[in-house]
Amino acid sequence: MISKVYHKEEHQPNNQEEIIINNMVHTSFSYFNPVTFLFPELLSNGKIDLTKTVDYVAIVCHILQKIIIVALFILELKNIHFEQLMLIIIMLTSFNFWIVKNYTGKKLIGIVWWNCREEQDIWYFEKVNKLYPLNKYCKYYFWYCLYIYEIFLFLILILIVIQQKWKSFLIILIPIFENSSQTLIYSHANKDNETFKYLQDLTEYRLRRSIKCQFTLCLKQFPFRLQF
Repeated sequence: MISKVYHKEEHQPNNQEEIIINNMVHTSFSYFNPVTFLFPELLSNGKIDLTKTVDYVAIVCHILQKIIIVALFILELKNIHFEQLMLIIIMLTSFNFWIVKNYTGKKLIGIVWWNCREEQDIWYFEKVNKLYPLNKYCKYYFWYCLYIYEIFLFLILILIVIQQKWKSFLIILIPIFENSSQTLIYSHANKDNETFKYLQDLTEYRLRRSIKCQFTLCLKQFPFRLQF
């Protein structure tokens, strides 16, 4: 499934890592050459300089959907019924999720992810090779848009609670959960794998040590000592 990403004439890197998280969910990381995957037109030039390449279409698509959703809540269209507004928000939120997952996340920050449930629940993440840095402004647009969009949604949520509009409260939760999940997934995928493994090992070590200390403390609190 991952091999479909690469061009036939290119060598596929073998730097793929698999990490097992505490909840027994497998996470598979792999890196890909971004030239044929992100910008195939660069092959004809023979030059690889992604720092000067900006995909304005991806930036507009990444921002436009979020502006429309926020505008619908700010304008408070009274001619639209509750059911119609919920249907519109669900459609826009679903389309925004699809755009970020399949297009803007790949074009702006070079990350692709998907989930596969066969024998085990496995999350696959593909990242651009570090040898090919992307345009930093594209990354800024991607991350700042996610964070600012989330801030606006929470501000609207607070105003809705103050005004006691409980039907709108149910609707605003849909884009909040959608954007939060996208932010968490891409933040996890953007982490350095070595750092992630180090933090995981450190957490497991502290957890084992904490359990051992608590067990030893419980034994010391017994009214009698066990002798073997």
